[in-house]
Amino acid sequence: MNKNGKSYKSTIMVLLVVLCFFLPIENANIKFVIALAVIAVWGFFERGTLFFMSAARLMQKGKNAQAFEKMKKAVKAGIDPEYKIYVGVAFIQQSDEPEYGIEVLKAVYDRKPESEYGKRALSAASMGYFRRGDDEGVALAIKTLEDLRAAGWSDNNLKMNLATYYLDRGETDKAAEIIGEATETPGTLDNKGELLIMRGEWRKARKLYKEFIEERSPRFPEAYVHAAQCELHYGDNLKAKELLEAAAGKIFVKVNRINPDYVAALIAAIDTPQGAYAINCRPSAVAAGHGWQNTPAEVEYEEPTAEDLGFDDDEDEYEYDESEINTDIRDEDTVDINTDLSDDDEDLEIFGSDLEYEDNAEDPEALADDIEADYENVENGDPDAPIDDDFEGERDKQDVK
Repeated sequence: MNKNGKSYKSTIMVLLVVLCFFLPIENANIKFVIALAVIAVWGFFERGTLFFMSAARLMQKGKNAQAFEKMKKAVKAGIDPEYKIYVGVAFIQQSDEPEYGIEVLKAVYDRKPESEYGKRALSAASMGYFRRGDDEGVALAIKTLEDLRAAGWSDNNLKMNLATYYLDRGETDKAAEIIGEATETPGTLDNKGELLIMRGEWRKARKLYKEFIEERSPRFPEAYVHAAQCELHYGDNLKAKELLEAAAGKIFVKVNRINPDYVAALIAAIDTPQGAYAINCRPSAVAAGHGWQNTPAEVEYEEPTAEDLGFDDDEDEYEYDESEINTDIRDEDTVDINTDLSDDDEDLEIFGSDLEYEDNAEDPEALADDIEADYENVENGDPDAPIDDDFEGERDKQDVK
C-alpha cells in the first residue's frame, strides 16, 4: 500500500478540521458544523478506501462473503492501484469469482502498462489463468509471464509462479532455469524440491524437505505432500502419513494445485500396499496434484538400494568409530562364577555317563580321546559300543524319519 500517499491525505484532512475551529466565527456551533462538513466531503472522496479497510477487517475474521462484497464497492468507488492488486489477488485465490479478479488486475495494467503497478498486476493475473485448470489457461499464464520477462521486468513472485507453471506441464529444464534465477523463499524452495522429485533425485529432495520443514515450518500444504512422497519412497509410511496429516491442517487457497480432498485421498491410499505402490509409481502426478489414481504409471517403483539410502555398494551400511567404543571394565561387568558342585549337579545324567573311563581318569587329554572315540562308534552303529537306553530310543526315531 502507498502509505506515504495515505498519510499525506489523512494529514491534510486533519489540518482542515483543525482550521475550522480557528475561523473568525464567534458561534462555536457553526464551526463544529463546518468541521463535520469537511469530514463528510473527505469521507465521500475516500469512501473506496473506507470500503477496502472494512473488507480487510472482515477477511481477518473469516467473513469472506461479506468481505468480497465490500471489495467490489471499493473498486467501484475508486481505490489506489495497490489496493486493486490486493482485491484482484484475493478474488483469484479465495473466491468463487476468479474472473472478476483477473478483470480488476487487467484494468490496472491497461491504465498504466509501463508502471510498476501495471506489471505487478499483470503478473498476478497469470494466477487466474492458471486456476482455470486447462491447457489453454496454463499456456496463457506462461505466455503472460514470459512476455513480461522479455520486456525486461521480473520479480521473485513472477519467477516462483512461472517455475510452478512449467513444473505443472512437466517442463523440468525450463523450470530449473527459472528456479536458478530466483531468490530463495519458501515458495522457490518447494519449487526446487518438486523439481528434484520429478527428476528422481530422491536423496537430495528428502534432505531438502527435512531441513525445510524443521527450520521454516512452511504454511502451505504442497511442501508437506512433497516431503511425504520422499518418506514414502524410502518405505517410511508412518512418517509419510504424519506429513500428509500436517498438510491437511495448512492453509489452502483455490489457486493451489493440491486441495483438502486430494490430501485426504493420499492419506487413505498409503494405508494399503496397493495405494502406496500406486503413489510411488506416479511421483510427478502426485507432486503436481494431478489425478494420479487414473493416470498411467510413470516409473516402475523399486525398493531403494544401498546407494539410494546413502551407502556405497562396497561398504557396510553402518560404520563405527572404534575410538568411540568403551573398553573399560566396570564393577558391574565382572561376574563371579560358582565352581562348587552341589548334590543336584552330581545327580545330572549326561550322555556317556555310564561309560567307564577309570583308566584315563587322571589324564584329561586321554579321557577326551576316549569319549570322542565312543561317540564315533555309536554314530557308526558299532554294536559293541556301550550306549544307554535313552540314546537307543532317539536313534530309532531318527531311523523312522
